[in-house]
Amino acid sequence: MAMRFHQKRFFAYPNGAPSLHTLSSVASHSYTLVTTDRSVSLLGYGDVGYSLHKLEVDALHAGKAGVVASAAIERLGALQSRVAIAYAVGDALFLQVVAPHHESLGNGEAAQVSGCGKFELEAAPTHMFSVQASGSTGDVFYGVMVCCTDTMMAFGYVENGKGTHSSGSSTGCARLDSEQFAAFFPEFATFSHTVLAVDIFTSPERDQGWIAFGCADGLVRVLQGQVLGGCLGGPFKTKELQLNGPVTSVALFPKRAVSSSWQCNLLVTCAIGQALVYEDLYSSADGSSGDGEVLVDSDTFDSIFAGITTDIDLDGEVELLLGTDGQVLLAYEERKGRRKWQRLTRSRWDLETFGAIYSLLWRDVNHDGVPELLVASSTGVYVYEADPAFVIKKLESVLSALSATSTTAPPPSSSAK
Repeated sequence: MAMRFHQKRFFAYPNGAPSLHTLSSVASHSYTLVTTDRSVSLLGYGDVGYSLHKLEVDALHAGKAGVVASAAIERLGALQSRVAIAYAVGDALFLQVVAPHHESLGNGEAAQVSGCGKFELEAAPTHMFSVQASGSTGDVFYGVMVCCTDTMMAFGYVENGKGTHSSGSSTGCARLDSEQFAAFFPEFATFSHTVLAVDIFTSPERDQGWIAFGCADGLVRVLQGQVLGGCLGGPFKTKELQLNGPVTSVALFPKRAVSSSWQCNLLVTCAIGQALVYEDLYSSADGSSGDGEVLVDSDTFDSIFAGITTDIDLDGEVELLLGTDGQVLLAYEERKGRRKWQRLTRSRWDLETFGAIYSLLWRDVNHDGVPELLVASSTGVYVYEADPAFVIKKLESVLSALSATSTTAPPPSSSAK
């Protein structure tokens, strides 16, 4: 049966194509952060269906600033996220942290915000991502990592082990100084590569996790660590890969092996038209990772801008999606054969979009239990839902299998009295 998705909404970019297009999750809500060089917005779902709300930041509202990057600040157990926005006004660079008023999201296109701190930056960010870390003294940092050309910075909040802010303020956002940064992120303090893409994966048991960095010089660094107190930390086991061009995206998809351990698998896309899959990165004792498998047809495009892992056919197995510069969204599934990953034929995957595809996201925005596919192209943001008939058929097959299992299972033995 073909895996069909239907376009439910399209949010066109006003005034032509922007030069920046990114989608990122806001974990404490089902919102998605939509970032262009003109604005930062929250995409969500409510009584009126899918809606897009631009954050009312004064510097951006005047139209004189250009957005460089954004990321959500997430705190474990918090009901409200904050958003860090990096922008340029002329030659000056700033990072502003705001708290969206979620109650205003249903009252029009604009989302009101409260300011939580503003900082001047020395260099333009190349990437930003949400991060949480625990220190050796029990302090916990939650905020954003700001990656620049040859360095990293962190902005956010530090709490002591009792859950109160170390600074004594409940609202004060601060930049970590060099000593604090080295204490919370020792592996990142000396990392001098220009980071363009990041992905983080935590095991379902939340006892271990991985973080992957993709860099402008083609380097990919993967770190495996332990999760303690909800924070991924070291000491890390490190693997490195080298590609022939700037890395545009990295997507981790570890799988559980027969031995119940986890195998770390990675999808990497490159600006020079290529996507590769590396499997079981930590299997070799000598640190080598093999050459990886080049996904068929991925090298026929000038650029692959985005790659994500999904389950588009709802069978519990991973499929891969690639966004290209040629308006084509490629899909792959794992099969047995010389090439493990095969491109899905048009009869099974016929989703079409307009414009170069710059960013992809797979998440449940409308709270129905089935993820939606979000696509940011040069023309706007598309929201696709899985075909209802396909979803119902899948649910019926699962219920049938569960029913068959329950009827064939032996009855529990009765104990003698």
